Amino acid sequence: MELIYNPDLTYLDIAAADIIAHSTRSVLKTRHEAIWALPGGRSVGNIFERLSERDDVEWGRVHFFMADERLVSIEDSHSNFRLLMERILYPLLEEKKITRSNMHPFIYRPQEDDAGTLHYEKELLRYGGKYDLLLLSSGEDGHIAGLYPHHHSVMSPERFFITMDDSPKPPPGRMSSSRNLLLSADTAVLLFYGKGKKNALAMFKDDKLTFEQCPAKVVQEIKNSFVLTDQK
Repeated sequence: MELIYNPDLTYLDIAAADIIAHSTRSVLKTRHEAIWALPGGRSVGNIFERLSERDDVEWGRVHFFMADERLVSIEDSHSNFRLLMERILYPLLEEKKITRSNMHPFIYRPQEDDAGTLHYEKELLRYGGKYDLLLLSSGEDGHIAGLYPHHHSVMSPERFFITMDDSPKPPPGRMSSSRNLLLSADTAVLLFYGKGKKNALAMFKDDKLTFEQCPAKVVQEIKNSFVLTDQK
């Protein structure tokens, strides 16, 4: 694991984009496609924009999945996928670097018992059933994606995706990659941006705490992991 500290968020955003681009190029040397899992949230928006400007990624071979999502339609203003569309996918589509076949939003299916996770699992399995690149941002409590401390989400034995109607962070209805699925990633980039994440970073670095207490610690188990922060 590599910890990268810099008080300048612009520096960190560029560093994150560099890591993601380099990791993707490495994957595409041996595989036809690279599978990214991406979050929503304010911390990642500028990284998405930095990535969309790059010409050193074979975008047509990158497939975009959601690391987590709210249980809403993709047109909803609270959808994580909307941020992804606005900050990276629309620009790439407009420049014809990708097509809609590269985009894999989670489709919420309220009429189904699993809310649509089985469909999403099958879609991921079409591309190998694992992530090549994982981008995550820690919450102030140390949660990542939809895995929360002292909550059933972080303890789920599911291999692929989970849903919940009792998320500690609103809205209560959420879909998330399971811990096991996150651990399938070859490379992970984890962000602790802003003063509000200072305590979360301290928990992440505390060897006495477990992943049940600080889910972000899952990233420590991924071989190629990078932690970027503006907090000491």
